[in-house]
Amino acid sequence: MTKVLVQRAVSESAAVPLRVRTRLGRATAARNLARLEVVLLHKGWHCLRLYAGQVGPLMWVYAGAGAREVGTLITVRADHDGGWCYYRSPDGRRRPEWLAACGDVITAAERLDEHMKPRLYPGTFPVPGRRGEHGKRER
Repeated sequence: MTKVLVQRAVSESAAVPLRVRTRLGRATAARNLARLEVVLLHKGWHCLRLYAGQVGPLMWVYAGAGAREVGTLITVRADHDGGWCYYRSPDGRRRPEWLAACGDVITAAERLDEHMKPRLYPGTFPVPGRRGEHGKRER
């Protein structure tokens, strides 16, 4: 019982290194992923929760049964201000990219939506930040 209380106190303390807070805050990370999953399901995405032993809770977000290989991996990590943030990585091997704070689930889901649609349906949706023909920005 005291071990659980100590882990919870350490995972919520901003004075503890981020790597340690992230590792000990697995339950918090899992809750935040579950909150994001609800919003993504309403947007039409499919989610697969992966709870690996040492890595921590991860979630694979993809379009459907035929497109499981096109997706992105979502994880939750501790932040410098004492909170938690969503990160995404295309395959889990590259450096994760910050999405949004865990308190802003809607923004995280919208950024994932903007990231995934051009990858799944190339040429249909504009890629954010990409320039069009002849170096002009797409409007």
